[in-house]
Amino acid sequence: MRCLTLAESLKAGGHKCAFFMTEASEVLLGLLSKKDIGYRLSGTARSEQYATEGEWSVCEQEADARHFLSEMMNFQADWVVSDHYGLGAHWQKQIKAAGFPLMMLEDWPHRKIHADLLLDPRPGAASEDYKEITACARMLAGADYTLVRPEFFNVEDIPVNEKSDVLVNLGGADRDGLTAELLRQMTGIPQAEGLNITVLVNRNSHSWDEIKGAGGSWPFNVQLIAYCEDMSTLYGRHKLCIGAAGGSLWERVAAGLPTGLVIVADNQVPQAQEAAARGCVCIVGDFRQAVAEIDRGLISEMIVDADVRKQMRSRGRHLLDGAGPERVVRALSSTVAYGFVLRSVDAGDCARLYQWQKQPGARRFFRHPQVPRWSEHRRWFERHLKQTSSRIYIVEWDGYPAGYVRLDFAGNRGRRKTAEVSVLIDRRYRGNNLARRALRACCLRHPDISVVADIDTGNIASRRAFRNAGFQRVGQRCYVFR
Repeated sequence: MRCLTLAESLKAGGHKCAFFMTEASEVLLGLLSKKDIGYRLSGTARSEQYATEGEWSVCEQEADARHFLSEMMNFQADWVVSDHYGLGAHWQKQIKAAGFPLMMLEDWPHRKIHADLLLDPRPGAASEDYKEITACARMLAGADYTLVRPEFFNVEDIPVNEKSDVLVNLGGADRDGLTAELLRQMTGIPQAEGLNITVLVNRNSHSWDEIKGAGGSWPFNVQLIAYCEDMSTLYGRHKLCIGAAGGSLWERVAAGLPTGLVIVADNQVPQAQEAAARGCVCIVGDFRQAVAEIDRGLISEMIVDADVRKQMRSRGRHLLDGAGPERVVRALSSTVAYGFVLRSVDAGDCARLYQWQKQPGARRFFRHPQVPRWSEHRRWFERHLKQTSSRIYIVEWDGYPAGYVRLDFAGNRGRRKTAEVSVLIDRRYRGNNLARRALRACCLRHPDISVVADIDTGNIASRRAFRNAGFQRVGQRCYVFR
C-alpha cells in the first residue's frame, strides 16, 4: 500500500503513474481502478520455493526484467520505482542498463542496491544503515519520508463505548494460517473472554475455514471479514489491534490504534523493534519460529488498562506528521540520475536536436547529409511528436542532454517487427561510450522488436560502437542486434 500512497501523491502533483505487478489482490486492483491509476499484471511467475521476502533466482529476475521492459514500450517513464524483495541486483542492473532512473523502496538493510535513489521510509532508518551495501547517489530515510495515506491521520474519534474491543489482522494472504493459531492462543487469556473480536483475513487463507468452522465455540465473539476497503475507518472503530509488523504498522500508528505486534517475517524485525522502542506498540509474539507463543500477559494488560493504550496512542500520533509522501515526491522530482539515462524526447528538445545535426561532420554518413533548414526541421519535429512510426530518445549524461537515438519502425522481419536504429552523440560528450550504451538501452527497451542498422562502410567509429553494443553484421552495411 505504500506504493499506492506514493502514486496518489505523485498524481496530485500532476504526474502520471502506472503499476506493473506480478500479482495483486482484488482489494488493490479495486483501489487502483477507483483512483484512476493504471496497472498491468505481469505474466511472469516466480518459484514457490522463495519466501515472500526472499530474492528470486538470477534467471527469474532476468526474465521478469525482459517482460517488464517489453510491457514498458508504450509507457515512457521518467522514473521506475521498485518495491519488491524478489527483484535484486540482477534485475536492477538491467533496468539501469535500459537507461531508466531507478528508485528502490527498502525497509530491511540486507542486500546490495543499484539505484539512483533509495528510500527507506521506516521511522528510525538512517542512510548509514546502507553505506556498506549500496552506492546510490541519494538516500531518503526515516520518519520524514514514511508513506502513509492522509485518511489515517484523520480517523474519526468515536466514543470508546461504541468501539469493538480487538481487531486481529496479520496482513496479506496469511498463507500459513497464523491468524487461527493466534486466536487459539488467545483462548488462554481470561481477560479476552466475552470480547468482541473482528478478524480480517483472506478467504483463501487456511485460517478462514478453520475460524469459520469453529463457529461459536470461541470464548469471545468473532466477526470474520475477508475484505475492507476503508481500513482507516476500521481502525477507528476498535480499541486495540493485534497485527503483523508489516507496512500497515505505520498506518495503525498514524491512526492512533494501540497495537500488539506479531512478527511473521525477518524483514519486519527492524521496524517492529523501532516502533516498540518509541513506545507506540508492544511486541506480543514472534511467529517466525515453528513453535511460537504469544505474550498473554502483555496482551491482557493492553486489554484491561486504558492508560497503557492512551500512552501508545499519544506517542504514535507524535511520531509522524503526514507529510512524508509530499517530501518523497519533491525529492524524486529534484533528483538528478547521474551517469547514463535515456529519456523520451519532448517538445523542448526541438532546437537541441537541430543544433546537434549542425555540428561539423554530424550528418556526414546520413542518407541525406545536407542539414535541413530550421523551418523544415521544426515541421518534421512537430509531426514526429504526433505519430507512432518512429521514436526518439534523448541520451543524458550526468543530467545533461548529450545526444539522441532514433528508432524507425519498418514492418516485419520474419515473425518479429523490425525497427531501424540510428544514433548521434554531441561531440562534447564523446569518449564516454554513450553511443554503445544508448544503442543497447534502446534495444533492451524493445525486446520484442528486431533492431537493425544501416551503416556506411566508411563509418568505422559507428561500426565499432554497434558491435560493442551487441550488433552483428549480416551484410555489407546491415547490422542486427543479437
